[in-house]
Amino acid sequence: SDLRNCFIFVIAFAGIMRSHEIINIKRSQISILPDHMSIFCPFRKNDQHHQGYLLDQTDIMPVSVTEKLLTKLPVHPDQHLVCRLSSSGSPLLSAIAYSRVRATFRATLSLFVEDSYNYGTHSLRRGGASAVSAAGISGELLNKYAGSKSVKSKNGYKAHAIANDRLNKLKVSRAINL
Repeated sequence: SDLRNCFIFVIAFAGIMRSHEIINIKRSQISILPDHMSIFCPFRKNDQHHQGYLLDQTDIMPVSVTEKLLTKLPVHPDQHLVCRLSSSGSPLLSAIAYSRVRATFRATLSLFVEDSYNYGTHSLRRGGASAVSAAGISGELLNKYAGSKSVKSKNGYKAHAIANDRLNKLKVSRAINL
């Protein structure tokens, strides 16, 4: 469970992802390549065209945590990475509930702050976006990487040059520098 929690926290921050996106990641949606890791998210909150999203990550920490987690899980394409555990600690096929993710996040955070109830899992996403912004990544590229709303996306405009450019998406990942 500690490794599972570490995966949630690191991927939410480094991938600027929402909890429901992380909870629904399956083994078949992860690709570990020589220079980066890709996570395919079939659904993101603002995916108006239902095309899914490919998150590319180069930082050592998210990739190594993911690799370690994969070694602990059954080799089954529908295996959720953020899965429920049996009473003996064995991974089950099904995903954990969001309420469990939130409770675990707050319990972990309470070790470091007085009132952990002032924070939610979205704080990880917000923190990752702030780190990327502070590193000088453009707002438009950040919005595409994080799946955020923008005026252009509200109007249905797709910025293909940025959204589909792997090198630009990897710049966001490298800017987090974990």
